Amino acid sequence: MKNLTIKVSILLCLNIFFSYSQVGNLDTTFGDNGIKTFPIVNEETRGKQILVLDDNSLLLGVSREFSPANSNGFYIYKLLENGELDNSFGQNGFLYFPNGSSGNSLFLSMVKQNDGKILLRCSIDGVLKLVRFDQNGEFDLAYGDNGIQTAYGGSKIALQSNGKVIIAGGVSDGFNILYEFLRYNTDGTLDLSFGNDGSVVTDITNFRFDLHEAIKILDNDKIMVVGRSYDVGDDYHPVITRFTANGFLDSSFGNNGVVISNFNSESELGEFNNVSIYNNRIIAAGMYHYSGGTGGFGGVKPAVIRFNMNGTYDESFGDQGRVILETIYNANDILWALKVQPNGKLLIGGGASAPFPDFQTNFYVSKLNYDGSLDLNFGTGGAFLTNFNNSESSYVADLELQSGGAILALGFTKNINTDDRDAIICRLENEFLGVSNFSNKSEIKIYPNPASEFIRIIGDPTILKTEIYNINGQLVYSKNYIDGVEEINQNIEFLRSGVYEILIYTIDNISINKKIIKR
Repeated sequence: MKNLTIKVSILLCLNIFFSYSQVGNLDTTFGDNGIKTFPIVNEETRGKQILVLDDNSLLLGVSREFSPANSNGFYIYKLLENGELDNSFGQNGFLYFPNGSSGNSLFLSMVKQNDGKILLRCSIDGVLKLVRFDQNGEFDLAYGDNGIQTAYGGSKIALQSNGKVIIAGGVSDGFNILYEFLRYNTDGTLDLSFGNDGSVVTDITNFRFDLHEAIKILDNDKIMVVGRSYDVGDDYHPVITRFTANGFLDSSFGNNGVVISNFNSESELGEFNNVSIYNNRIIAAGMYHYSGGTGGFGGVKPAVIRFNMNGTYDESFGDQGRVILETIYNANDILWALKVQPNGKLLIGGGASAPFPDFQTNFYVSKLNYDGSLDLNFGTGGAFLTNFNNSESSYVADLELQSGGAILALGFTKNINTDDRDAIICRLENEFLGVSNFSNKSEIKIYPNPASEFIRIIGDPTILKTEIYNINGQLVYSKNYIDGVEEINQNIEFLRSGVYEILIYTIDNISINKKIIKR
């Protein structure tokens, strides 16, 4: 009876909590009623990427585009958890990289290292660079030339477990475009032990053009890449490829490391724009291409495929591993962003367009359940849509989660007053994804943290199961305690150094997620 009383009390508290918030609606406690924009008069800004730091503050990569040509620059903004500019960062809340006399400065991608420092991939004055700075916006003077290192290759970066940097890009042989990887050491120098003197070039398909769009490093340091391959026009084919930790095709995945996918039997055409890992499954998201779109043009629909780790379709997801979403307005919907929640549900984001000849596009976020079905409890009918006061075009470029589950969507919207595109971020209410110290009766203590060998977990109420996930969302450890325990001495020596999430299930059907740091 005691356990039943506790459970009912917790459920009542959750019902009260949710009565004041709606999953998939703007969180008005963030920024200006849920929104923050970054306008510059007579210029355009576009949100590119979000990094969520351990204290729930945010780093945003924002491009700045204006005339004449070769005049583009970019910003790294830092926001506090509530969406206010953190004026202690950089130059009153931001770092700015202007164009120079030789060319554009472009934001490309960024990652957070295990030591908390930020590694930025960009071009500065037309030259490709790696830049390292701390969370206060101070350049790491021990890295490269006062924090900046020339590093050739592509646009996307990812970190292997030893901190080395994989740069993914493409290279032309004069007729084809091929995949290229380079690996750099933690000091910014080229790692000559990787591939062939630091680089690997691979022709992954028989198509002329193989273009990557996203990269993910697996827990065993293998390299997962998604994108599109084609010969002419827009006859895109969605392709997913896995490479060994040293950059060569992994023969244990698909057909000698490659899977040329399709979203259904009616059309082989489509593309992947993003990839993530969850529970030893690979989630690749992009767009299905079909004929007979609005206005007689070709059409695109958001689409997701979930793969097993060997490259076969996970048939427990959607229709034999594949999901194609119907468009919101019977037109064309773009999918650029993907984020997997700790409970396995998928957040996708992009733009939802009106039919021809009205080309208005709405800022679009949707959620899928773990089995691939649409989560109808999210937003309105499974989607959050807004045109930000009748903007002509608004798109989501990136999605992230703050601890506790709040959804962050970054992109841009066209300002109806200035006709310029402005970078914009909004925060959405989300479902209950786990609690930390929800009440005295559900308190979980973990110490020491950080730790190198063991952590001690003390639970009230009783713990039934623990799961540990790495930064890619991969399950790296799981254990059931059939009879329940109040204390656990957890060995973490087998984990690589870094940040992990531990999910703790209790006897009262409460799941509690905590961040742990392995030294």
